[in-house]
Formats: sequence, C-alpha cells, structure tokens
Amino acid sequence: MLVGPPARCWLLVCTTVVLSLRVAVRAENVTIQSTAPEIVYSPPACNASTSSCDSAWQVLASPDNSSALVTSTSGPTNGSAALVPQLFLTFTGSTLYIRTSTASTALVNVSLATHDPAFAITARVDTAAAGGLITVVDLPSDRATTLTVSFVPSDDATLLEIANFTIVTTGNDSPFSSSPLPSTTAIPTFSPIISPAATSQATSKQTRDDIIAEVLGAVLGVALCLFAAAGFLFWRKRRRKQLRTRSPQTRTPGD
Repeated sequence: MLVGPPARCWLLVCTTVVLSLRVAVRAENVTIQSTAPEIVYSPPACNASTSSCDSAWQVLASPDNSSALVTSTSGPTNGSAALVPQLFLTFTGSTLYIRTSTASTALVNVSLATHDPAFAITARVDTAAAGGLITVVDLPSDRATTLTVSFVPSDDATLLEIANFTIVTTGNDSPFSSSPLPSTTAIPTFSPIISPAATSQATSKQTRDDIIAEVLGAVLGVALCLFAAAGFLFWRKRRRKQLRTRSPQTRTPGD
C-alpha cells in the first residue's frame, strides 16, 4: 500500500515517540545500601557497636566515608557456628553494580541465578583488585535474578566490606520482588558477564518527570521538522502552479 507524505510524517512521529519512550525507560537506576531490608545475610548481620555482636557479618562505619555504613566480614566465626558468610538479593534488572570498601581484600564467589527458565553463573572475584566495584552486565531484564555473594575462606586474614548495590532496570516498577531464594541444586551456566573492574559509572534513579521531559522534547523536535517539511512542500506546490499559469503567456505567436 502506498503512503502519502502526510501519512509518512505521522508514521515518523509515532515511531520517534515509541523509540524515545524506550530509551528513557532504560535509564532507570536504583541504589540500596548494604543495610537495606531487601538483602538477606547468612548468618544475620549485627551492629558492631553492641557488646553482644559476635556474628560473622557486622555493620560498622565505612573506612571511606565516616558518615556511611558497610556490612563487613572477615570470615566464619565461632559465634556464628563457623558458617561461611553469604548474602542474597533478589531483583529484576539488566545490570548490577556491587560496591565494596577500599579496605576489602577477600576472594568472593559471585553467583546469579534465575528461574523459568533456570540459568546460573558463578565467578570468583578478588575484591582487592576490583577497585571497589564489581560489575555484572547482560542480565535477563524480563525475570527476577537472585544474587549470592559467598566469602571464600583463606589462610591469610582477609576482609569483605559491602557498601551498596546499584541495579539498572528497564521500567518504573521496583526491581525487588518476593521471589524465593534459589535452591542448592546445580543448574547450567548462562550469559551474564561478571567484571571486577569499573567499566561505567551508574547514575542516580531517573524520575518520571525526567522521562516525560525527554519524550516531550523528542516530540517537539519532530513536530518542528514536520512543520518545516510541510512549509517546503506548500511552497514547492505553489511555485509549480505559478510556473504553469505563466507558461502560456511566454509562447510566441507562431507556436
């Protein structure tokens, strides 16, 4: 089916608006601190300032920022029945940033798993070489992912201090859900990439007003282009009409 100039212009407007909405939604980032209730610690974390705190996970002041908190562990303790320290976080997003303090030196196993279908990936990361940031990219954004971070015991004294997590989402809904933690059954590997180096800096959460402003800006730009094109077509049509009306007057008598 042939489409005339006005229809093509409106098709261009609709396509641009849809693409603008998709681009705007991709910029949704959410950051939570290590003490957020969405994070599950095993054994449970306790406040290091209390005398009864003997858990392997302890909440204390960050060595990088005295006004911030980190959740810290140096490995299994007798007070926690020698359990290997782990943390769990279930979320939905395409990218994950795990920030640690500069004092972190421990080796950790970073695992991510999804269900329906079931996929998983595990990588060992040296937090001393990670520069304070562990990056996970290419996560499935259409279903919940469960993160597991496990401390790797060592003969040498090592430390793991979790500062915060940033999740890059693809929508305005909360990235957190009530999905259950994964079972210990082995499941096949999948495509996400875990990197101990900082490849990009995550931005703060984009508000709905920012998204609306970006879409309106895109629509306004397309509308201006549409008006300019319509004006040119009107001028061109009028010009041709004037040339046709003048052409008989320029003919010679012998024609």
